[in-house]
Amino acid sequence: MWGILNSPTPPRLTPHSPANLFWTQMNSKGVNVNSQIHTVNEAMEILRSSRATVYALINSGRLRSFKIGNRRYIRSSAISAFIDSAEKDSAAA
Repeated sequence: MWGILNSPTPPRLTPHSPANLFWTQMNSKGVNVNSQIHTVNEAMEILRSSRATVYALINSGRLRSFKIGNRRYIRSSAISAFIDSAEKDSAAA
């Protein structure tokens, strides 16, 4: 599914087109997979894990996050770093 209008196909825009800012690739549950910052719920969808698991990873320091007000956010780079370390850990085992 694609962006705001939920068109089945993306519009024909150049990567640098200003109108391209309104179109983002979404997964089947509506999570913007191209976003650089994710909520805990979005991280749950990306990692296909429970809320308890995501918070356990955050509390253990394996998944970096930050808060703005009462909301917790996770950078895409932190999710990628966690996945990379999990792959290395499973390859070493």
